[in-house]
Amino acid sequence: MEKIINILTKYRLLVIFLVLLIPYLLFYPIKYANVDEHDYILNSRNIIEGSLHMDCNKEGYRVSDFCVSKYNIGTSIFLVPSMLISENLTFLTTFVIFFLSIVIFDKLLQIYGINKIYLYYFSFFPAFIYFTRTVFSEPYSLFLLLLSVYLLALYSKNNKNTYLVLLGISLSALAFVRYSLIPIDIVFVLYLLLRFKKKSLITIASALPLVIAFLVFNNYMYGSPLRSGYYYSKEEFSFSLTTFLTVLPKYLVSLNVIYPFILIGAFFSKINIKKLILTSTVLLLLYYSLTGLNAYVFEGRVLDLILGVRFFVPIIPLIMLLYFEVIQRRFKIPDILHLLSISGLILVSIAIHIVHNNFLLSI
Repeated sequence: MEKIINILTKYRLLVIFLVLLIPYLLFYPIKYANVDEHDYILNSRNIIEGSLHMDCNKEGYRVSDFCVSKYNIGTSIFLVPSMLISENLTFLTTFVIFFLSIVIFDKLLQIYGINKIYLYYFSFFPAFIYFTRTVFSEPYSLFLLLLSVYLLALYSKNNKNTYLVLLGISLSALAFVRYSLIPIDIVFVLYLLLRFKKKSLITIASALPLVIAFLVFNNYMYGSPLRSGYYYSKEEFSFSLTTFLTVLPKYLVSLNVIYPFILIGAFFSKINIKKLILTSTVLLLLYYSLTGLNAYVFEGRVLDLILGVRFFVPIIPLIMLLYFEVIQRRFKIPDILHLLSISGLILVSIAIHIVHNNFLLSI
């Protein structure tokens, strides 16, 4: 048993890549099934054609004499290279981005001294498998947020200003992919100011060009630097205390079930960036609960455990990092249990491919 675990650990990236890729290609997504995906692809096509202003006779939300999609532009930018070849390659782009995230998470496990076997738990997390089969923004925001934490960890370890420059770029790029993650950007900046003081100005300065581009883009697209497409779909600042009390328990349950008590366990971690991660997580919980976004997916199905955590996909890897550190420090997990758990996750991932493929074939 120990020999199998050692092989899985030593060749983890190769094994994970193959076990992810084979079912992905066998059940390759033949089309998208959601309006979000439609608009990300549409915006990518519009970027290639040179204008994001759309004909109001076709679709979109009216701004003045033109219409726009409400969806953020960042994901569409990622899709441009594949769109130049074939629209169907956009799904493969998502797969590549997710695998790059796996490589980064592997590096973080090493930095924080966590057993590399936990990379399998990250790679085959059911929600990640599902969203890798889509062109939703979640895998892209996951990648950028994980990259930001990795760059922060590298700077803390090596003290090279290059990492702070790249951190500013990755954090500002995150805003283009998902506007609702801007509070996390702010938390990062405050964390840097408190921990690194004057050095944090390097990150702020490197972020400025993209921040300015972000504001100019919003003004061009939505008529105001501080406005998004969600302003026109009436989804900005629609907060409700009643919604909060109804939705928060559902989010808390969905975040603690697949990996038992993962969010609760994260609070007991000794990783030095725990406060940064947990503050970001609590902010997202408050925001999504107050707005009730994605609450419609909770219909009492097993699928709720995947779709219900959609908006938390970017932060879940960071919660995992804290959780795995706690599990490793407090419990001695037998090799057989690791093997059974990983095997189960792989089987579930294959089932997700098959079920989603059948769904796409049926529509």
